[in-house]
Amino acid sequence: MATHVLRVPVATGDTSLTTAVRDDLIAGDSGGVRFIADLGFGWSYPAGNLPRPAPATPASNALVRDVSENADGYTRSISGTTYQGGGFDFTNAVANEVGIEIPASVNANIYTNQEYLFCVYMKLPALADWNPDGVLAAMVTSALQGTTYQNGVESFLIAQQRPTATNGILNCRFQNNTGTVSPNLTLSLPSGTDFYDSAVVQIAVWTDGANAHVRAKTVTQEMSTSGAFTGNALDFSALPIRVGGSPSGFPAVGNKSKYRVYRAFVENLNTSGRNPVTVLDADLLRVNARNVFS
Repeated sequence: MATHVLRVPVATGDTSLTTAVRDDLIAGDSGGVRFIADLGFGWSYPAGNLPRPAPATPASNALVRDVSENADGYTRSISGTTYQGGGFDFTNAVANEVGIEIPASVNANIYTNQEYLFCVYMKLPALADWNPDGVLAAMVTSALQGTTYQNGVESFLIAQQRPTATNGILNCRFQNNTGTVSPNLTLSLPSGTDFYDSAVVQIAVWTDGANAHVRAKTVTQEMSTSGAFTGNALDFSALPIRVGGSPSGFPAVGNKSKYRVYRAFVENLNTSGRNPVTVLDADLLRVNARNVFS
């Protein structure tokens, strides 16, 4: 994540030279990456140029600098959340924590074509701590406080639930109109794997116009599924994306909030023209090589 500045006495017309970027995710994106929060990179959090303080317990409305340098994010309503292992830990979160608020300009950018990639790196709770009654506990959403797809607007939702004692379910849904979703995707994560309270997990959702997809991946495990995507007829372009906690109409405090958020990004796939799986696999390799999240 280091920035290298090279000074030369003359200009060059050599277009084959690569451009230095703050994050290799941006290289070759054609402007498609619209936001990157990286809580293990000091330039992003606690943000600012050197010298800067060491990362610490976040205060509400603290800057989370966008590494793609489009529009910065902020922490919101974050009392009880701490900084641990290179990310925000929600174990002691107060009700309706928000964590990172990605600015509405990102949803505005992806709304027209609705071909986008969202990715978040997390440490998920131990299986016993997942929401035990089958009710969704949101971890990423754009729905406003107190609303869901049933009575409001959201671009997508990533939530957890544990209807049985043997596995947790990642529930990822894509609203297509008031009160309806298309599709609603679920991943049943097997017990005894490093999806639970162990490894850093890359969770991604993306849409390609015809289908929506969800994938959860660690160094040793991978699960994915997809379904037909119709797009959202409702305008979500003015809504921020909230990562961490449960800022919408779902409970998320207590044991089920024993997770950490490390890194998140959004890419407009219509702009970048990139293969999302290729992007995700390359980013996961870089994140694991950095070894800053735990």
